[in-house]
Amino acid sequence: MVEIDAVLLCGQAEWTNENHYLINLYGVGANAVSADGSFPWPLKASCGLVISADGSDFGRMALITAEIIEEDGDSLGAFTINWDITRPLNYVPGLRFRQAFPTDLSGFLIPATGIYSVNVSIDGQVRRETPFLVY
Repeated sequence: MVEIDAVLLCGQAEWTNENHYLINLYGVGANAVSADGSFPWPLKASCGLVISADGSDFGRMALITAEIIEEDGDSLGAFTINWDITRPLNYVPGLRFRQAFPTDLSGFLIPATGIYSVNVSIDGQVRRETPFLVY
């Protein structure tokens, strides 16, 4: 079963290697973002996702969708990742395989101060909600 292990709001997230297994996170663990301009304000943040699968998931696709949600439930937009779950060379049977994904949230316009959430779904089912404050 595909699971979401972590959804981390951060200042920046990027790949660390050419094989795209690991990511660097800078300014990780934030639950609040300070707007440095007027509203609507382009969100200046990234999100690090860690998704895991077990051996039964190899050979299938998982559709990962992350949506930015306002306090009233309206969506500011979403992005998707199509994860082709393939068995890595270093896979140890019985252990979960983890894949990290850096995402850039700068394309989302925040309309006003308030509480927002990054809601992450797998194959259409919301599995994790990560709220954050914009002030």
